[in-house]
Amino acid sequence: MNADRLRHMASILRAPLPPDVVGFNMLYYVAEVEQVDLDGETEDPDEFEKMTATAFREDTPACGTICCAMGLAGLDPKFQAEGLVWDKVRGKFIVGGQEHLYGEAAAEKFFDIAWEDADTLFGPACALYLDYDADETQTPVDPLDVAAVIEHYANTGRLVHVSQIHAGVAA
Repeated sequence: MNADRLRHMASILRAPLPPDVVGFNMLYYVAEVEQVDLDGETEDPDEFEKMTATAFREDTPACGTICCAMGLAGLDPKFQAEGLVWDKVRGKFIVGGQEHLYGEAAAEKFFDIAWEDADTLFGPACALYLDYDADETQTPVDPLDVAAVIEHYANTGRLVHVSQIHAGVAA
């Protein structure tokens, strides 16, 4: 595990959003994706439509990943210098200068964590971050909660729900 990178990820989530990012949402792609055949493989147009239909804004190139935490990581200058770059044309991450990977796979490789942990921390299911208000309505995922869980994981190697961290019962 690269705990230093994970701690930096937590600091990114605690900072104000970059000016070209319109919001934080762990559940949707937010990308300026162009259908470009870069390597001779034809992308399925239906997949691009699914990926961009919900939150696509042509005038705002926001974070662009299945989980905005990874999107923010791909836009971070420090992480870019270390080899994690968001390729807005292909809708994937370049990791280590060559591999084009989706969010969880990029997180697994870049942060040197197990795929299951990458999926839990950065994936769209958000099991560690979701909370429900009194009438059982899901509340939005807060980047500060994601930061707390990632930092706890970096410090302990344990995945715990944000409510345990806030209650002070996470070991």
